[in-house]
Amino acid sequence: MVAAIILWNTVYLERAIAALKGHGIAIDEALAHLSPIGWEHVQPDR
Repeated sequence: MVAAIILWNTVYLERAIAALKGHGIAIDEALAHLSPIGWEHVQPDR
């Protein structure tokens, strides 16, 4: 389950980053602080 969450977060982050860059928003410095490992937003008991 953890691997699936990390995969989803990686795909989601990639799409979000591409969208921001597509709008000309500079986020290069912020990327160093992102990680697909976090999963506090996932509630597996629901």
